[in-house]
Amino acid sequence: MPPLQPRALSADEAGDAAVALSPHIQPWHAERFPDRFKPQAEVEPRAFKLFVTGGLEGPESFAFGLGEPVEGLIFGHAELLEGNALSYERKVLKIDEIVVAPALRRQGAARALFEAALAFGREHGCSQAVLTTYEGNDGAHALFAAMGFARRVQTWVAPL
Repeated sequence: MPPLQPRALSADEAGDAAVALSPHIQPWHAERFPDRFKPQAEVEPRAFKLFVTGGLEGPESFAFGLGEPVEGLIFGHAELLEGNALSYERKVLKIDEIVVAPALRRQGAARALFEAALAFGREHGCSQAVLTTYEGNDGAHALFAAMGFARRVQTWVAPL
């Protein structure tokens, strides 16, 4: 297999790719967290695309894809976090989403996408990359650890 080369995507291309790849991730989320995520059948493609493209409007937003059609996608943005009495100001790379179609999994696709995103962050003066993930996604968590990510914060949820 030739090396996987991510390419920059426009917001529109990223939105289309997110809609196409949604069936590979939405059911997993909806099954494990039904109080938060809609079943795939309830995801309206046009609204989902607008949600994705709306987050990619700024000059420090990024989207990278693999394949044609896109079978791997990562997107997010660089963000300046203001300092306060307790913390320093810093610029971070926020990774909003990564998804790889099953056909490309375990072949270096996610790593290639991460490397493209991290290079973007370095080019834009970010000092850290951050992402949020859900419990139970063990394969992704192993990749994140291998890429140098460390768990720093836990969110606890209680019904009201």
